[in-house]
Amino acid sequence: MCAAMKKQLGILVLIMASGFACTPLRMCVPADLAQESDLIQVSERSRMTGALANESFKMGPYEIANVDRKWNSSSGGSIPNFSANEAKTGYAFTFKTPQGEAKVQCGSKANQHNTSVMGFSITTSQDDIGCACEGAGASSEIQIGSGNGDTYQGQVSTRGGNFTAVAVTRFSNGSKSSTPIGYEFRAQNVVAAVELAHPGQLWMAKSLDEPTRADLACMTAGLLLYIPPKQDH
Repeated sequence: MCAAMKKQLGILVLIMASGFACTPLRMCVPADLAQESDLIQVSERSRMTGALANESFKMGPYEIANVDRKWNSSSGGSIPNFSANEAKTGYAFTFKTPQGEAKVQCGSKANQHNTSVMGFSITTSQDDIGCACEGAGASSEIQIGSGNGDTYQGQVSTRGGNFTAVAVTRFSNGSKSSTPIGYEFRAQNVVAAVELAHPGQLWMAKSLDEPTRADLACMTAGLLLYIPPKQDH
């Protein structure tokens, strides 16, 4: 093999190696959680979704089981601030903790916004997401929407108090996503955060008590399982 061909082959190998070495963009750990938090990894989670897939997974001491994407308003239970005819998608699952189990129902509904640009009316639609978790293991509710037409945010109620959920759209390298890559849960400071990229991971402030941890973990499980309607099977 001539020297020129060897050189070209070497360059090709380096390009291929650099491509395989690329790592996916990740969410930054919120500054409030960087030092005083516990990292909870999601494990045993398949990439498959849908009626025939087993979507169960584990999240530290918690287990998500019996995921049912055929759940709807007639299946029983309720989603906060969702009427029976509003839900576009619905899913349910069992949230298991060392203290017991909780049943969870989640869904989404369209939220339309009308804006005027140069005299023309433009209608855009984004989805509100809601989940309700109730049982011995956890008791919490969440509703996230885009009321201002921009940032996804909402309220979370738990046994330990209320928190504001705010979507994260900026990656660790500074680039920005058009859709949420995670969520932060805030009181005066950020007390928990979840990264949505598969398989997912969760940060919890060490100061949170166990009931509040379970309640927030239950809501993050609902967010991890959420699929936008156009992707839902």
